[in-house]
Amino acid sequence: MSDYITEAGKIYWDRAEPFIRMLGDHELECFKERLSSIKHARQEKIVSFQADFGSINTEVDRTTLIKQRMREKLNEKKQLKILRLKEKKRDKEYKRFLLCKRFDDEENKGEELSKGKKERKARVFEKYLKLRLTQDSNDGVAPGQYSTLAQALEGLKDEYISDVHILEIGDDEVSDIDESELNLDAMPLHEQDTHLKSKLKVQEDIIDKYSEANLEFMT
Repeated sequence: MSDYITEAGKIYWDRAEPFIRMLGDHELECFKERLSSIKHARQEKIVSFQADFGSINTEVDRTTLIKQRMREKLNEKKQLKILRLKEKKRDKEYKRFLLCKRFDDEENKGEELSKGKKERKARVFEKYLKLRLTQDSNDGVAPGQYSTLAQALEGLKDEYISDVHILEIGDDEVSDIDESELNLDAMPLHEQDTHLKSKLKVQEDIIDKYSEANLEFMT
């Protein structure tokens, strides 16, 4: 794509269609990555449903509450990290780091990637290779030879890289949570129970609606 998609109110579909396809590939990859994260989150659910009356188990112990609060605090720290990086205009640089750490670093250390991770890496590499070649074309330079994800990402402009999401940030990328940060003692036990069930129900509803909406959109 070497020219504007629109000009003087006119859409040039021969230029627009390749861009739309590229955007579709990008969105599909993001969708698959988030679905994978959602499935992982479902496996870690800590509330079960009773067969009789279909009601949520009201027995919630302190350990369960601590786990839930720690997850909330970790997500808050991840979101704060993203905001600070955006303020410094370093969020896209961090996204490059996360992608390389997730895929390239393990292979460089001689670690064998699982079949699923190899397939995800291939899709991610294909996506960013297309974006890098598009950038080269738009800049009027000869297309480079990019054989690794790191090579495709190096020099790729920020406008071609999607925003960082908290699901992409590992827990080891933020500071540990101290129990004093959880402020459990300030909440009576019966309120802890109600608070936890409410939080989990909202989280579950969001995940279900997110999954249904995306599946409906993609099918």
